[in-house]
Amino acid sequence: MRQHTTSTLRFVQPVTPTVDVVAFVGTRPEAIKLAPVVLAARRQEAGEIPGLMMRLATTGQHEEVVRRALAVFELEVDHRLQCDRLTGSLHELFGVLVAQMGAFLASQPPAAVIVQGDTSSAAAGALAAFYQRVPVVHLEAGLTTRSLHSPFPEEGHRRLISQLASLHLAPTGGAAANLVARGVEVDRIVVTGNTVVDALSMVLARPPTAVPPDLSQAMERAARAKGKVVTVTAHRRESWGEPMAQIASALRTLVGGSPDVHVMVVVHPNQRVADDMRDRLAGTDRVTCLPPLEYDAFVHLLSSSAVVLTDSGGLQEELPSLRVPVVVLRDETERQEAIEAGWSVLSGTDPRRIVELTQHALDHSNRFQGLANPFGDGRSAERVVLAIEWFLGRGTRPDDYSPAARA
Repeated sequence: MRQHTTSTLRFVQPVTPTVDVVAFVGTRPEAIKLAPVVLAARRQEAGEIPGLMMRLATTGQHEEVVRRALAVFELEVDHRLQCDRLTGSLHELFGVLVAQMGAFLASQPPAAVIVQGDTSSAAAGALAAFYQRVPVVHLEAGLTTRSLHSPFPEEGHRRLISQLASLHLAPTGGAAANLVARGVEVDRIVVTGNTVVDALSMVLARPPTAVPPDLSQAMERAARAKGKVVTVTAHRRESWGEPMAQIASALRTLVGGSPDVHVMVVVHPNQRVADDMRDRLAGTDRVTCLPPLEYDAFVHLLSSSAVVLTDSGGLQEELPSLRVPVVVLRDETERQEAIEAGWSVLSGTDPRRIVELTQHALDHSNRFQGLANPFGDGRSAERVVLAIEWFLGRGTRPDDYSPAARA
């Protein structure tokens, strides 16, 4: 086992009763993956030995969606920042976020900032903290496709954050190796597993709070017909336009050739993207276009699916925990572990290949039940909290997560 020292760590804080850490959240995936961390920190703070006082600050990027996602975990926001936009451009969004987050950090400087993933909020939060000389902790560090423009702009955001972060919390050993290859010092990396596995276990422990009528009706029709549910999401910028048309064509072919398949398309909150998909699939038998779902209802839909087709990165991590195979509607992925473990396969947006790979997964569903989950054991949030405390000079370094050492 490798040896770790703190010689290369920066921003080590003096030991005080409680250390203040700000978690920036801008989108639903960030809320879902940071919620278990905030809850773990608060459980520890409520114990005999005060630990991290973790404050939640929303950036305003997707304010209402974030609020509802956090409500699933019974969490409320501590600070709300404004994100007033006129043009909707990425340039404007990033500039507004950096300005708002920088002003907030200047007024209430924490011991550290934690950002998750690769969103505009995460990259802007890292840059704002860097400008304020506040150390950055990057949750889900080390993911890469090695192609700067795919996915866009997320790959660029990841590379920026990796240059600014002081502590890199990698979800897997492969992600940690990517960081080392980019020149990040080993002693600044902790492999924690992915906190989405923690989030899933919390959500699946109770029934969803609100299920839309059209979802209930579609699931009832599928159950009566003893059909197989195929869930679909497509939202990335690379999928807009002609790629979306190809995905829709594949879905029409799939249900046309498989009378037992019922397709549930969860459309994106972006109205233009949603309307495009609805128009292309209008009138197609056994295809239901659903509105954006609350996270708990969405998780229960995924858990009832035979196969999921998606261009999402996060779903590639969640579905192995639900024992559901994934056809990835992209040409490359930063979640290579899911492919190596056998859970995911890349289809791109070629209709013939999408149909072929989906049908193969449906026909060989039994082969997935024995596959290992490479992403976590439900204790990732605990490791994250321990890693931040260690980084701030308040404890010992937690052991790296390894799938072979799962409970």
